[in-house]
Amino acid sequence: LQDLPRRPSFVPRQELVARYRALQQDIATSENNLGFFKAGSDLLEQMQKGIDKSKAELKAIEARIRELDSEVQAE
Repeated sequence: LQDLPRRPSFVPRQELVARYRALQQDIATSENNLGFFKAGSDLLEQMQKGIDKSKAELKAIEARIRELDSEVQAE
């Protein structure tokens, strides 16, 4: 751990990567669970909306990680 860069953007990046991985896992679990619900049920629709929202958040996190990486490379 002592060899890790001490740049201010490094810690937020780690937090973003951790959040990204957690969201990926949550999405995979939710998508797997979709098969247990009847088609057309309200709960199924709510779960799908939640999955879609999480996927949008994944894209935003990925963009922010790329942005932080660009800042570090520019230094």
